[in-house]
Amino acid sequence: RVHRSRYLSALEIESELLWLQHLCHTSQLSVPEPISSLDGKLWVTLESPTLDDRRTVSITGWLPGRSFGEQFAEQELTGQDFAAIGRLLGQLHDSAAHYSFPPHFSRPFWNWQGLLGQRAGYSNHGHFIWQKVPDSYRPLFETISEKARSVLDNLGEAGEQFGLIHGDFWLGNLL
Repeated sequence: RVHRSRYLSALEIESELLWLQHLCHTSQLSVPEPISSLDGKLWVTLESPTLDDRRTVSITGWLPGRSFGEQFAEQELTGQDFAAIGRLLGQLHDSAAHYSFPPHFSRPFWNWQGLLGQRAGYSNHGHFIWQKVPDSYRPLFETISEKARSVLDNLGEAGEQFGLIHGDFWLGNLL
């Protein structure tokens, strides 16, 4: 995988790969296993004259299967499909709740900053997202944003209600 530049830091990418490695070795979940470089790193940085910037690159094993996204395009998902997806999400959250995070583990947060603030859109440039909101909708979005901030602040970020999430859990990523 050639990671997008200025999207996730190398530390955030490494943390994701460490999490996948943990799931491969400690759970019954089928997740792609990270493959280390010859020197044991989970990622490397490459430069190319065809790229505008240096890129972080990682490799994972391949999982055979057909995505739920492809299946949904051909036929509606069943109640059994949704139950299986719910079980999978529950297993991921249960594994995350019992994970001993290594030092310097770093992933984006879906707190107010990550959803609507400076870190919105997995970036450090949330103000660009707000610039795309049409002026006529800005007061409504500001009201919603402040209500979301209040709710999220009241929930807090303790382990009972806040923790590691998948971050890209959609039908196209589920086999």
